[in-house]
This record gives sequence, structure tokens and C-alpha cells, in this order.
Amino acid sequence: MYLKNKKFTTDPHPLHITGEEAEAVVLYADMRDFSMWSLSANPQLVADVMDAQYHNAIDIISDNQASFLKFLGDGFLLIWEISDDVERLDAAVFSINSAFMP
Repeated sequence: MYLKNKKFTTDPHPLHITGEEAEAVVLYADMRDFSMWSLSANPQLVADVMDAQYHNAIDIISDNQASFLKFLGDGFLLIWEISDDVERLDAAVFSINSAFMP
């Protein structure tokens, strides 16, 4: 965020990072050659393809119990956090099933 008339400085103190380490399985999906194609395609067709992509990603997360979904333009990221409820093998199976869903 840009604040007008705000002077930006660096903090001389070291960063204090908080959080919790977690093990996860990650699936990244991206439409091949989408950027090149979208430059020459009809804008409505591009919008329709993106809409279909988003609906497919939502179906995938519903069917395969992902912990997190992030849309990345013409792609998306799914994360399965390993926990008491989701074992490593289950997360791997969910991610593989997601990668090969029709």
C-alpha cells in the first residue's frame, strides 16, 4: 500500500518471524501457452475459459479435500497440510487424483 507523504525507512532490528512449521503436499497447475493464446483470442472466449478453469479448480478442491486453494491468474495452487486428519499418503493420493481429474 502506498501512503502519500509517508517516509519509508528500514528497520534496524532483525526480523522476528513467528509461525509453525508444517508438512504439506502441493499441487501447482497452469494452463500451457495461455498467455500467448489469450493475446489473439476473442476476449469473451478467454473469459469463458477462465471461468471454466475456476469452476474446475473449485470442483477439484471439493472432491479431494485440499486445505487451501489459491488462484494464480491462469493457474492455481492446492495445498494439503499433513495433520492428524490427513496423513502423508492420503495427501499424495488426493494431489495425484487432482492432477488427473477430467
